[in-house]
Amino acid sequence: MKSDGHNIPFETLMGYYGNKTPDLALNVPASKQYSELAFMQELFGTDKVAHAGTIATLREKLAEGYISDYEVKTGDHFTKERRSYIYEKICGVKWQDRICPGSVIVLPQEMTFEDITPLKEAQSPSPIKKATHFDYHSVHDTIIKLDALGHPVPDMLKLLEEFTGVSIQNVVWNDPEMYALFSRADTLGIWEFDTDFMKDMLLKLKPKSFHDLVQIWGLSYGTGIWIDNCDQLLYDGHLLSELPALRDDIFLQLMQYGLEKSSSFRIAECVRKGALCHNANWTLELVERMRNNNVPEWYIQSLRKVRYLSPKAHETAYAMNAVRMAWYKIYYPTELYAAYLSCCFPGGEPIVRINDLSIFPEDDQSDNRYFLEVIDTCSQQGIQLLKPDSEKSHCVNYLPERGNIRMPAVT
Repeated sequence: MKSDGHNIPFETLMGYYGNKTPDLALNVPASKQYSELAFMQELFGTDKVAHAGTIATLREKLAEGYISDYEVKTGDHFTKERRSYIYEKICGVKWQDRICPGSVIVLPQEMTFEDITPLKEAQSPSPIKKATHFDYHSVHDTIIKLDALGHPVPDMLKLLEEFTGVSIQNVVWNDPEMYALFSRADTLGIWEFDTDFMKDMLLKLKPKSFHDLVQIWGLSYGTGIWIDNCDQLLYDGHLLSELPALRDDIFLQLMQYGLEKSSSFRIAECVRKGALCHNANWTLELVERMRNNNVPEWYIQSLRKVRYLSPKAHETAYAMNAVRMAWYKIYYPTELYAAYLSCCFPGGEPIVRINDLSIFPEDDQSDNRYFLEVIDTCSQQGIQLLKPDSEKSHCVNYLPERGNIRMPAVT
């Protein structure tokens, strides 16, 4: 079997009644993002596409900083009450205009942008030169937004196919060696799964299947779902399969508890937007509806802590790429590290002038630390980093060479 079924409900994409504007995201190679955006502009028309504009507001720490700076510059010192009053007034006010460089608003042919928003110049290296003046969230549920997100993983997978001659379509999804690798958090070189935060989660959750990886990704990517929530539930003895890690699974789990389909979908949508955190009358009504259907209290309280959950399709796509990279890591480690270095440190950047990992603090997430960690791991596995060679080196990519890795010419 292909093992390619992921139990993703249709309602997630199109809504319970098929009336939801779908949220479409494409992970494109970072090297091809510009051409992808140019293709969108050609396909839909120059006057029918614009970058999604956003409005950044003044956040808590920045507001406190402004107040403190004012006191220092003027010599005035506010009372606690006055300081609190100013803080409440300036938090949330407009701070900056921004754009989402990979997000594109697409208009129907019968509309113009002037029907919904003024436009402004998009200050970004993109073929699309206009952006919405209004924050795109104000039209998000009525107008299609396409995300062409530049991502290093497609470039990595392409290089792995070139280096090994083995297609990513040949990856075996149920290879037990791959899940053993994730369970021991041996994930250096596997994009997004190689951070200290993800390694800690992997060691605690011990994934044994592809669906476990999808759930772990959901727990890491959501807001208010892992720390002080599902991590405590895991400590209390609950299984990974029981945790509300994905908005799609919440929809299905609530139906299994006995709630009707429409109520289950509505609650799952509220959870993904963080609306269940509030004590409004309608959210309390949904909570009571769950209790009346014998949904466990621990599950209800977990849902009420969530502020954001991403869709299962998103997590599945990332997990699929992680499994592909894990497969290459097991059977083609030299090629995996060469591709990883090429995409994460193109042109040999950063090249550190140190050779001791111990100088980096445990929580250091800098490029230098990761680069040196990869080189150190390669050395332990007998993979040498060969010096640039004018005849053998690629201009910007690291190349596998007889079990070692040749550095790029541009270093």
